[in-house]
Amino acid sequence: MVTGAAVFSATPALAKGSGQCQHQICMWEDINYDGDLYVDAPAVVGCHDIHGWNGDNEISSVRNKSDRYTLYLYSEDGCVGELIKLHPNHDRADLAYYFVNDDAESYAVRDE
Repeated sequence: MVTGAAVFSATPALAKGSGQCQHQICMWEDINYDGDLYVDAPAVVGCHDIHGWNGDNEISSVRNKSDRYTLYLYSEDGCVGELIKLHPNHDRADLAYYFVNDDAESYAVRDE
């Protein structure tokens, strides 16, 4: 089992919005993978808080590009208050459709 947390800063890229997803776990400010890319991280098993003023409670679209790991979003830091589950290679372009827009404060990567 791999443990640890890593959240990488987004940098301007050639893709739509302010960032192109470089890793397996990516979360954007706006729907349709647009706006600022607040989370761009490898799929590391464990709980990860969405840090900083920007990103925390601002996630509107999410992508799980992992071939193996399941992604969970949570409404509170420390992976409390499960919001939504994304299986490997799944994404959600508009979290408002699932009534969880701008609610995520943390996420977990699990090997299920």
